[in-house]
Amino acid sequence: MGSLVLSQVNDFLKGLISRSLGRYEQPQSEEDLRATFASRYHSFKLLITANSKAHEIRTEKVSTRSSALGADSEGRSFAGQFRSRLNLSCDSLLDGYREVVVGKYSLPAITYRLNMGIPDEEVIMCVGCVAMVDAICGGVMYSSDPYRL
Repeated sequence: MGSLVLSQVNDFLKGLISRSLGRYEQPQSEEDLRATFASRYHSFKLLITANSKAHEIRTEKVSTRSSALGADSEGRSFAGQFRSRLNLSCDSLLDGYREVVVGKYSLPAITYRLNMGIPDEEVIMCVGCVAMVDAICGGVMYSSDPYRL
């Protein structure tokens, strides 16, 4: 990741964290950002543990997933265009978050957006943090037939 892009992402994160925590001061350093993400990571793990059966949580790992506002709607889908990071520890969470945020500007995502005539400002990147589980299998479930929509 280029240093200019990384600097812009850091500035964005500082403002985002400041607003999301309801504070007016902004973190001043990389250490402050990491400390804030570590604090939120531990709060998240406590919340998940408190609301789950103990045997369901077998890992301390999380994933960061893209969830861009305006990305999927009638006639367009950004499926597979953005980034996700799996099996992140507390120490790697901030880096995973950054990768998902800047994934909006990956070559496939920009190409798709330009080909579809979608302005950049219509795609607002959000990041979800999801607890990893010790799964045996996975899949997709539909609430209606996708071929008859």
